[in-house]
Amino acid sequence: MIRRAEQTTVDAELRSLELAHTRATAQRRREHLRDQRLQLREMLADRRTGVASRIQRDRPVILRQAQEMAGYDDAALWQAYFALGGNQSAERLLRMLDGTAPLDRREHDLIALALNEAFAEQGFGRPVEYWERFT
Repeated sequence: MIRRAEQTTVDAELRSLELAHTRATAQRRREHLRDQRLQLREMLADRRTGVASRIQRDRPVILRQAQEMAGYDDAALWQAYFALGGNQSAERLLRMLDGTAPLDRREHDLIALALNEAFAEQGFGRPVEYWERFT
């Protein structure tokens, strides 16, 4: 009986340590997301200055930052984009996000939709703006 009580105590202590670790990890992720959101807001505020060339240049950067904030790796983003009707290859999608291939309205909106769905699933709403609201 004493052994069982000791084991229960040990199990409870291990669970408590695991919970503390999970909480600390979640806190770090929230802080990282908060910092990323602030950077994204600053970029969005900057683009409202009306400089069209800067907006065009910022589109892929903002989408990349949103991808990181959503926790999507390149493969997950391509899968979500493709599932929504995107027809570009994974390599082409990456080039569009890196700014080395043109990013048109349709592709931008599909990528934004894929990211917004990920944010919505995580309870963050839909922070990525679509093409018309971006300009």
